[in-house]
Amino acid sequence: MKIKIEKFEGPLDLLLELIEQQKLDICEVALAEVTDQYLEIISQQEFSPNELADFLVVASRLLLIKSKTLLPMLDLTEEEEAEIKDLENAMQEYRRYKNQAKIVKEILANKSRIFTRELWQGREPVFSPPKRLDLESLVEAFKKLSLSLEKFLLPKVSGYLERVVSVEERIKEIILKIESRAVLSFNTLAGGSMKKIDVIINFLAVLFLFREKNIMLSQAKDFGEIKIMKLHQP
Repeated sequence: MKIKIEKFEGPLDLLLELIEQQKLDICEVALAEVTDQYLEIISQQEFSPNELADFLVVASRLLLIKSKTLLPMLDLTEEEEAEIKDLENAMQEYRRYKNQAKIVKEILANKSRIFTRELWQGREPVFSPPKRLDLESLVEAFKKLSLSLEKFLLPKVSGYLERVVSVEERIKEIILKIESRAVLSFNTLAGGSMKKIDVIINFLAVLFLFREKNIMLSQAKDFGEIKIMKLHQP
């Protein structure tokens, strides 16, 4: 299914557009389903470093979700499970925000039909703070507001970016390796690395090459070693 999205205001906005265009509910299965489209769209865009960081944080979580769907035997840590849940919750909250914004926009568009009293016409608006309000109270109120908003914001990207690996780069690496060998073991792709993100990226890269009919796969038994062979085109 080809999805075309020309404008979006951030990673959550793009993700919501992809989900709603396919009329899906916000859940792990839906997020896994739109992962490829999300990655394809952001790979075609130009972002500032800060913007790119936000998109990559969401990309790393989507890769976790898709890998969990494709590899049921993959054990995620509590932190990774929490990251997935956080993304779901953020999407639910963002959808509510978008719906409310739509309602407000409709109200403003129909303001010509709304009749109000003209009691304040001609009077300049003024700010009338409570008598007990001081600088310390304002600072405290601002702190509370900031804390209440934190749960709706994406987490800091420190620690996440180092986990985001380019699937495209890994695909090229696998193609080069398979050119020089008759058979390649999936376990050797990461070069001895046992990091979960490397296993995930390798699996997605192999899955892509298999889907594009560039390689053949064989497995002697369930959960056994996966052998990768080059598929010679006729």
